[in-house]
Amino acid sequence: MTTADRCTQFIMGLPSAGKTTFLAALWHTAESGDVEGALVLDRLTGDTSYISEIRDNWCDVRPLERTKAADEQIVSMDLRDPNTDVATTVVFPDLSGESFQNQWGDRRVEPTHAGILSDANGIILMIHPGSIRGEALIGDAQLMLNKLELEAEADEGDGSGQIGRDAMASGTANGTPRAWKPTLSPTQVVLVDLLQFVEALTTVRPIRLAVVISAWDVLTATGPQEEPEAWLESQLPLLHQFLRTNGSTFEYRCYGLSAQGGPLEDADELRKITRPSARIILAEAGHDNSNDITRPVKWLMESPGE
Repeated sequence: MTTADRCTQFIMGLPSAGKTTFLAALWHTAESGDVEGALVLDRLTGDTSYISEIRDNWCDVRPLERTKAADEQIVSMDLRDPNTDVATTVVFPDLSGESFQNQWGDRRVEPTHAGILSDANGIILMIHPGSIRGEALIGDAQLMLNKLELEAEADEGDGSGQIGRDAMASGTANGTPRAWKPTLSPTQVVLVDLLQFVEALTTVRPIRLAVVISAWDVLTATGPQEEPEAWLESQLPLLHQFLRTNGSTFEYRCYGLSAQGGPLEDADELRKITRPSARIILAEAGHDNSNDITRPVKWLMESPGE
C-alpha cells in the first residue's frame, strides 16, 4: 500500500472512553516527530482551535473538557509512515461518544458514519475501565427478590403492605419505579452490537480491529500487571468471546494505553517529564511498553494476516 491507495481508520467508543485524550496525544506525537518510528502528520482536518486547546491542555496535564455532541464536527488526521511512505486517514467521527450510544438505543447509524465505515480498512475501539456498566446476574436478581419479599412481609405486618407490594412490582425497595432506558444496558452488550453494525456496513474482510483499553496506568497501579487481552477476557467476556468466535470477520489486537501517563492528581510529577510524549504508555502482548501511541494505527495499516 502506498500514499496513492490511502486507507481509512475509524475511531469509535462510548461516552468517556478516552477518545479526546487519545486525539490530543496522537496529534502531538505525530506533529512533534519526537517519538522514534512513530507516524508523522501530513494534514489535520476539523476544528483546529478546539484541537489546539485539547493538545495544549494535554501537554500541560490539565483536565480536558467533555466534548459536547451538539458542537463537535468530524476530526481526521492524515498520517504517514516516514520509512515506507504508507499513508492512512484516521477519523474521529464522534468524540463525545453519544452518537454511538444512541445508535444502540435508536437502532440507526448516522449517515456520515455509515459513509465512512463503508470505506474503512480498520477500526479502533476505545474502552475505559472506569466507564463499564456491568450486568445484573441471575443470582443477584434472586437475592434482590428475597430481600424485597422480606420487606413486603414487614410492611404488611405494620399495616403498610401496599408499599411492599409496590416495591415488588417496581423492582425497588422504596416503591419508586425506575424506568429502563437503553443507556442502562451493559457495556459489553452495547459494544458487541456496535461491532455488528460495523460488520454490516464495511466491505473489507477481515475487518482489522484494534481494541484500546484506556487509563491503563490505573489498572496496573491497583493490581498485578496483566496483558490487555487477558483483561478484556476477564472483564468483558461476552465481547472477547464474540471476537474469538468471529475470526473470519474480525482480526483483532488488544492494547493498553495511558495517553496521559498517570492520573491528573499527579500532574505536578507528570509535568517534570519535559517531553510530553514520553509520558505515554502503550502496552501490547509480546512487546515492551512504548511511547508510540501510533502503533495501533500502524498495525491497522498492514495487510490482514501480517
